[in-house]
Amino acid sequence: MLRLILNEKMMSLYKLEKASDISHATLNDLYNERTSIEKCNVSLLYKISKILHIGMEKLYKTLNYDDLSLITYDELFDLYRSSVCQELMVKGYEEFLKRHISQNNVRHLFDYDKKLEALYLLSVIDYLCKEHDLPLVKEYNDIRSYKMDKLYVSKGVYSLLKNKMTNITKVFEDSLEVFLKHNIAEDSIYNVR
Repeated sequence: MLRLILNEKMMSLYKLEKASDISHATLNDLYNERTSIEKCNVSLLYKISKILHIGMEKLYKTLNYDDLSLITYDELFDLYRSSVCQELMVKGYEEFLKRHISQNNVRHLFDYDKKLEALYLLSVIDYLCKEHDLPLVKEYNDIRSYKMDKLYVSKGVYSLLKNKMTNITKVFEDSLEVFLKHNIAEDSIYNVR
């Protein structure tokens, strides 16, 4: 969860290391969740909380998965994700790209305050373009830098995190980078749920 906290604070692990004077190995193990928060001493938590401007209790609860306020899911968004993936499977990538690019669906969604859906669709389009050696759609360059304020996961992944049956490191490892840059966890566009 330190990964998400740093992401929210727009701080790198390196910057935290330099500001806190905590060893790289210790912070790296915490960042990659190889060390549980229960094994950390209070002075370590204090240093991190002071630099990140987070109360020690909130930091502890977040690192221990008792506070999932940096993560969210939306059942309607899960349905949208599923319908996009279903459409891709039925129509094939060429027809899918042609339809969404010609109708400018990403821009329409983004302009009508459907940013999450726009970023998901843009990520699918970008992924398909890269996968098939096609140029990225230049008209969306301004949208590519946009990032959701929380990490969006599916309801199933949220439940696994809440029940401590997986962790953020695993979610990030399993997610496609093109989606993660917008703070959306997606492991496959071909796996219709």
